[in-house]
Amino acid sequence: MGLGGILQELKTEGVLALYHDYRSGRLVDYSGNGRSGVATNTSFSHRGAVLAPTTGVITVTYDAGLTATSISLIAGLRFPRLIDGDRIASRRNVGTTFDWYYSAGQIYIFDGVSTRVITPTGDIITHGVSMTTAGTPIGYFNGVSAGNYSGSVLLTATTNNLNIGLFSTNLTHKLYRYFVYVTRALTATEHARVYGQLENMRWNTKGLTPGPMMP
Repeated sequence: MGLGGILQELKTEGVLALYHDYRSGRLVDYSGNGRSGVATNTSFSHRGAVLAPTTGVITVTYDAGLTATSISLIAGLRFPRLIDGDRIASRRNVGTTFDWYYSAGQIYIFDGVSTRVITPTGDIITHGVSMTTAGTPIGYFNGVSAGNYSGSVLLTATTNNLNIGLFSTNLTHKLYRYFVYVTRALTATEHARVYGQLENMRWNTKGLTPGPMMP
């Protein structure tokens, strides 16, 4: 069974680099690229992945398919509170370098040189961003554009791993439902379609082998 919808379109296009859906109750890369990664201090259920405070992280080892100068990230998650140092995802140090995190009620992107910010509003269950090197990132909340971050970022080649989570200072567990990594900047329409498909997706919860997606 294929992914269907916009996710299948992105997979066919060859830009769906990673698709984790933790509501399946396991750590699998449903993009077909084998980037399932390794979970540390993380548990899985049909609600999603619960990452322990301070040490909970899902690490996807570097490979060339994660490197691009134009990317989109989509994370379905619940943060009970916002505290400095709550990372959504990161690839640090040199190149396609980004640190996407919460601090003081705002969301930041650090590209290794500059820090850019956007202020979230309302009840957010899905965070998204599209960014292109030397361009200004666009933030998306629940599939809807929230406008530009406060300035441009620089994305260049890197061999750094992708870390999903890793909450350096928060004392509260976090629930991730899914995480998507696309190697081009999605349009506003595409962000809305990805959000719509993911939020309407249902997984087998009847004790059978997790997946496939159920209507």
